[in-house]
Amino acid sequence: MQLFSRFIHTSFLQIILSSAIAALSANILYTLGIGQHRSVIILGTLMILIPGAYFVNAIREFTQNNYYSGLALMLSGVSTCLSISVGVLAMISILPFAEQLSGVFSTPSTSWLEVLTQTVMAGVGTAAFSVLYRVPKKYFFDLGTLGAGSWLLYLLIWNNTHHEVLAILFPALLVTITSRFLAHYRRCPATVFLASSMFPLIPGMSFYRAIYFLLIGNENLGLSFLRACFLASFTIAIAVSLTQQIPSRYFVLGKKK
Repeated sequence: MQLFSRFIHTSFLQIILSSAIAALSANILYTLGIGQHRSVIILGTLMILIPGAYFVNAIREFTQNNYYSGLALMLSGVSTCLSISVGVLAMISILPFAEQLSGVFSTPSTSWLEVLTQTVMAGVGTAAFSVLYRVPKKYFFDLGTLGAGSWLLYLLIWNNTHHEVLAILFPALLVTITSRFLAHYRRCPATVFLASSMFPLIPGMSFYRAIYFLLIGNENLGLSFLRACFLASFTIAIAVSLTQQIPSRYFVLGKKK
């Protein structure tokens, strides 16, 4: 996408071309026998383009009565997902060996080995994702640990309760509260930790899947993903809002000399 920005100055065209190339690469790799699930490869390559943060921030703005800001963020997220979906659909339609995405592509892990693997990968992914936000390297370990911890808590709660709201709420509270503690002791804005370490919980993929399936005519699956995206985003926004109501003095455990 950065390569296209030198020649194309319209963001939605950049996203369409980038997602089309991602779909092309994923289908070529799958055809060559690299990877077992075509849909998972495509989703993995699209990960950095998914605008999940737009949706979460839009919900947060709505809860704080900032309707214009919330609407602007919501429209930005929808337009980005539409652009991604158009790029993927166009490339899949052109390629004779490609197939449309269908069904649910991922399920929460239940075995301890899978839980451990996903926890480690969530930490690594969070640290890697923070590079996009140009976070200083000295915070990578904090962000990776917090991202891994939030995803581990999500898996533990989900596997024992199968309650999506609770599984999102408590990890989101962990991230928001810990971010405020780290902001004090690391002497930097809490946003540095909050924006990046929330990465494993952001429902960006659900948002993209909802738009994609609505475009190809699978309304039931599209609405199901849209509902999951809204619940997760609203829950994260509530966790952020609740933590913001706590006075700053409660996040200072002692005075630094």
